[in-house]
Amino acid sequence: MKTNKIIKLVIVSMVLILATSCSFGKKEIKKLKTLKSGINRVEIYGKGNRAYSMKSKTKIDISKASATTKKIVKKKLKELDKDYKNITGVTHRMKFTDDTIFVVLTVDFRIIQKDMLKKISRISFEKDMKKGVNLDELVKELKKDGFK
Repeated sequence: MKTNKIIKLVIVSMVLILATSCSFGKKEIKKLKTLKSGINRVEIYGKGNRAYSMKSKTKIDISKASATTKKIVKKKLKELDKDYKNITGVTHRMKFTDDTIFVVLTVDFRIIQKDMLKKISRISFEKDMKKGVNLDELVKELKKDGFK
C-alpha cells in the first residue's frame, strides 16, 4: 500500500517536472500591433520588439459592381494567388461571396527570402530576418504606405 503511494507520488512529480520543463522554453508569440489603411488591416505577430509574421486582411465590397466587373476582379485575384503560391513563407487565401471578396495574406519573416519580400511588397530589410524583424522598423515601413 505504501509502495503504491510512493510510486504514484514519483509519477505525479515526474509528470509535473516534465510539463513545466516543456513549457519553460516556449516563446509566446502574440499579436503586437494592428494597423489599418482603407479596406486593409495588418496584424503583426511576434514577441517583444521582434515581428515574426504579418497578416494582411482585406475585405472588398463588390455588391455594386456589374457581373462583368466581378468576373474581371475575381480573375485578376486568382492570377495574383498563383504568384503567391510559389513563395516560401507566404500564405495567401481568398474567399468569394456574391457581394464580398475576402483576402488574407500572411508573411513569415523568418522563412521568406529578402528578394521575394521585395517582389510582393515595398517593405525591405537590410538585416537577416531569420530571427524576425524589428517591430519599429516594420511599423515605420507600413506607415509610409498609409497605414495608421
